[in-house]
Amino acid sequence: EENWTTEEVATIKAARQAMDTEAVAAHKAKGNGHFRQGQFAEANAAYLKAIRLLDKGEMRDAKLLSNMAASQLAIDKYVAAAMYAQKCMEADPDWWKGWWYRGQALMKMLRAKPPSTAM
Repeated sequence: EENWTTEEVATIKAARQAMDTEAVAAHKAKGNGHFRQGQFAEANAAYLKAIRLLDKGEMRDAKLLSNMAASQLAIDKYVAAAMYAQKCMEADPDWWKGWWYRGQALMKMLRAKPPSTAM
């Protein structure tokens, strides 16, 4: 890549993004199907593949991140759910589900602790 022109590098990046976009959509759809069937661990795996592809291109999808937060909540992974919800909020502060799932995760974290350590 050192000897490539700026134009060639831009063309390669665009081609990678196009391929990644299709793969992201496929993994997201697969995750959504698993989620609807109550297969939350499988949904997490599919969503994670999509998120990693987006991370390579330094891109974020707020809806995908909120889906991941929801699936983490479904398997009682509250810290992970809060983290993905936070990323969702950063990607799109207007997408209400990021705020909702972060609040749900934080509330469940408090409820999971004994009363003497909850606050």
